[in-house]
Amino acid sequence: MMRPVKKIIMALAGSGGLVLAVGCGGGADPAAPAPTPTASKATSSKPTVSPTPVELARANIGQQVQAALKKRGTYRMTITWQYEQDENLTATVKFTGAGEDFSLSGADGSVIGVGGQYFYKDGPLSSKAKWTKYDPKAKGHQAVTTNGLIVLYRKLVQSPRLLDGAPYSSQFAVSPGPYVGEVLTTRYVMLIDLRKAAADNKVYGPFLSAKEAEAQKTLPLSALLDSNGLLRELNYGTGENAFSIRFDNFGTKAVITPPAKQQLTK
Repeated sequence: MMRPVKKIIMALAGSGGLVLAVGCGGGADPAAPAPTPTASKATSSKPTVSPTPVELARANIGQQVQAALKKRGTYRMTITWQYEQDENLTATVKFTGAGEDFSLSGADGSVIGVGGQYFYKDGPLSSKAKWTKYDPKAKGHQAVTTNGLIVLYRKLVQSPRLLDGAPYSSQFAVSPGPYVGEVLTTRYVMLIDLRKAAADNKVYGPFLSAKEAEAQKTLPLSALLDSNGLLRELNYGTGENAFSIRFDNFGTKAVITPPAKQQLTK
């Protein structure tokens, strides 16, 4: 069922301003373990055996994961939000020289980001709704709804960068992971101290203010990586504000273009 756009924003914003669109749960127990990757239909019943992982540690996992994704050039994300389990978001991400372009589609809304410009429309990419271009100077209804969703969806696409906070994790554990599809994985579990991460502007930059970090305190996170250091699954957050993201279609050709002028709202 499609829910009002404003309701989505309020639900997400209620999770504490989100760390890269992350609902951490302000009352989370600092000692609580990170969420374990959720089983899916794509997970094989074969024995849980981990491959020989690339050399990853607390200090470099974020950089190494980002480098592995960039090497492949493109990938797909399937995002499940615990609050809205029956409606997945699907994003295609393509690295460019200046950053990353993406198209994200969901039942409630879609966002395209190309060359630093962002566009939103209600409904999936296939809907006939008009696109609205992101306007940082917008006020009133557009500032709350359209701009709010563009920012939140963009942060979801950038979720892999949450691993940049690993150096500030109070817990960092490595263990054999499950199969993701037919791919063997290694599980990395951490509990990131958001206050320390926020103090280092190079980690989360503008996505996490000191005020938000103080409210959230910690972020439980777990990642499943294959033997090449490719991110296969990312889980973070708690309760209704937990997210689970699957990564696949690495290196698949992707063409992401902005909406035509006639498809934009006036």
